[in-house]
Amino acid sequence: MEEEKSDISHLLDDEAFAQVYSEALDFKSSLVEKNLSSDLQNLDERYEVKDLLGEGAVKKVYLAFDKLMDRNVALAKIKDKNPDLIDDFLREARLSSTLEHPYISPVYDMGFSEDGLPFFVMKLYDGRNLREELLARAGRKIKNNENITWILDIFLKVCEAVSFAHTKKVLHLDIKPSNIRINDHGEVLLCDWGIARLISGEYTSDTDLELDASSIISRSTLMGEVRGTPGFMAPEQLSKKSICDERTDVFGLGALLKDMISGDPPGRGLSLSEVSCPAEVEAICRKAVSDAPESRYKNVQDLIDDINKYKSGMVTTAEDADSLLIIRKWALRHKAAVAIAVFNVLLIGAFFYVYIRDIQDSKSNLETVVDMLKNEREEQKEKRLTLAQKYYDQSYELYCNSVSSFDFDSRDISQSQEMVGRSLDLDPSNLDAWALSGRLHLIQDQYELAEREFLNAGMKFKNHYEVVKNFELNPDLDRHENKLLLIKKVDPLKDTRLRNHLIFKSIHQIKDKTALMKFAVEATAVVNRLESINWQYDSDTMTLDLSGNKKLRVVYPLKTLRFKRLIMNHTALNSHEVYNLRRIPLKYLDASYTNVKNLERFSNLELEELDLQGSRIENLAQLENANVKVLNIANTRANLSTLKACKTLEKVICSEDQVSALKSIFGSNFDLEIIP
Repeated sequence: MEEEKSDISHLLDDEAFAQVYSEALDFKSSLVEKNLSSDLQNLDERYEVKDLLGEGAVKKVYLAFDKLMDRNVALAKIKDKNPDLIDDFLREARLSSTLEHPYISPVYDMGFSEDGLPFFVMKLYDGRNLREELLARAGRKIKNNENITWILDIFLKVCEAVSFAHTKKVLHLDIKPSNIRINDHGEVLLCDWGIARLISGEYTSDTDLELDASSIISRSTLMGEVRGTPGFMAPEQLSKKSICDERTDVFGLGALLKDMISGDPPGRGLSLSEVSCPAEVEAICRKAVSDAPESRYKNVQDLIDDINKYKSGMVTTAEDADSLLIIRKWALRHKAAVAIAVFNVLLIGAFFYVYIRDIQDSKSNLETVVDMLKNEREEQKEKRLTLAQKYYDQSYELYCNSVSSFDFDSRDISQSQEMVGRSLDLDPSNLDAWALSGRLHLIQDQYELAEREFLNAGMKFKNHYEVVKNFELNPDLDRHENKLLLIKKVDPLKDTRLRNHLIFKSIHQIKDKTALMKFAVEATAVVNRLESINWQYDSDTMTLDLSGNKKLRVVYPLKTLRFKRLIMNHTALNSHEVYNLRRIPLKYLDASYTNVKNLERFSNLELEELDLQGSRIENLAQLENANVKVLNIANTRANLSTLKACKTLEKVICSEDQVSALKSIFGSNFDLEIIP
């Protein structure tokens, strides 16, 4: 421990740094006491850095694999040893770790590398930043309700994240499209808290922070440095004497909304009025980006309330509304009630007129009123069913997205369960909703509830009901062995998504590598409709041997495993299925005597040795940009001329009929191995 302190002695004078460093050493000691591998306590040993995802002024963010937790993560490392940057970096990590919110990227880990520099680890998300998403939609003008609705839905999620941060006394101070990530499913994340700080330097127990407030205040304020993004910065951010508060982030949110709609934030010359936009939204933007803080919304919640008022057809506080406008909007929101009221007034007048002239006609008018009331009840029922369908659609989308390329997200399962419950409360006749609820309960090991829901789903899901009803846990087997039995019973239902959820939930939960390997391979047998599967694993060489399984084609249950060599000769492996191996750090692949025809799906693999002997390969052109050093193409019909562009090849294994062509390509001194 003394040696570690000496490496960073120049930093320990900083109180915040010393406190965090002390906590990191205590955590390291606790790992040793728990008999965890000492190698995995080291940054370079625990995290396998793969690709650079992006960088900013203070840090670089990498795609990395966490060997201890067996998952891909985003790893942030400081760019250099500048003590000021270290302060900012530590502050961002500590602040981010306290902000646990669905729309704020969670921090998993924090520590120091062997050279004494800090790092922190975040959850890895798919998607792109909001600026890229806006550019992709640039061809569509903001002239219809669909685009406005999409923009406001995204914007409200960002507002909720900022509002939550304010409850923790934290300001973001750099709200802009490039700091917001969004994926194809509408998931939104507010990122980059690099210049965030506590509101007015306050510190209370409500913030849940253990750092001294003086170490949290942005270094830009202490040193007179202006940090932020022009166009998205409130005027007080440009003044050394002004104090930033919640209204500073309100300005940033207003600038963000203006940029999302018009393509330009305040101060860049484009007027919002030049863009087709609802007048209410224009007024909200103007109020949020007022130069004087007292003219803006008092807090983010007020801004959220005004957006929701606009969406529900109410008068917003940003509008200079007179009585006529208030009445008109009230009437628009209550069209049915106004129509009925007007109709009733007219009906009463007509009733007296008709009563005087003919009592019989009044009966006919009364029947008309009854019919209208019946129609109104039908409309209300239709609205209720529409809302129920909306909740079901949201629930199903969350269910589908809970299994991603990298992880199994149990939060999506919980939220999906909540949404389908709301749908069933509004429309208990939706059999698909009952079935979805049954699937969600089954994924969460709630067998009795799953049985009940499948029973409610009717005859269409009778087979699901029978499987759950007759399934019994075997006390002689562990949890995951029992789960494999359930997966085998679910597989004949041809409910592929349910089967895969059960597979990847178990894969996500199994921490023992040997047990994980066994489960994934046996799950591979299930998805291939195989009674059993022949396999061997050599932990010394990290070699998985699946050769000889002639009907083995699908391999996606293996995609979370970590091995370097894969032997699949004499199987039904095809070119398309190779894509599922892209996250495995393969160096050697034996695909001899398989159905592989081309190498288009091999572009994401970092293979050094590739055996295609006896396969159906025809085109080798994709090897031009690969890193293959040893290639076996014996007994194939491949076009050998394309190998001339492959610069990494050191050795080719071929059959006698290929020797002449290969020598003309590589020369007589090239390393050729000839096999019968």
